[in-house]
Amino acid sequence: MRGVFAFPVRIAATRVGALDLFRRTPGAIEGEVRDGAGWASRLAALPMLELMSADVDWDVIGQGGGWTQLESLERVEVYQATGMVQVQLDVDAAEALIRLRGYAFAHDMTISDVAWAIVERRLSFKPDDFVNDLDAPRNHPL
Repeated sequence: MRGVFAFPVRIAATRVGALDLFRRTPGAIEGEVRDGAGWASRLAALPMLELMSADVDWDVIGQGGGWTQLESLERVEVYQATGMVQVQLDVDAAEALIRLRGYAFAHDMTISDVAWAIVERRLSFKPDDFVNDLDAPRNHPL
């Protein structure tokens, strides 16, 4: 073994592991190989996402396929909202993300819409300061 490379495996903002690659020759990995390793590390998170939502069939509930859901988890507003829910509920990032996804599912919303509502302070998960003003206009550019 002449080269070792580690690519983070993430679900939203939380690192849940690493994809380790080994090489027989020394040197950096570049181009298509590096891009492929990046995609492989993203794909490595899919089984964990499946465990988090094994009972949800996204196509049946009209939320699009699993790839659509994975793409929505990479949006910056989801990272921000996850952090805000962490603080509001004093939970770790994985629990906060599960709460966001659960709320989105229960209210027939996308996770991005729920995240924007939290970031814009139209929705709060804090028990003593619950805010739910989802009918207010959205302030983000999308």
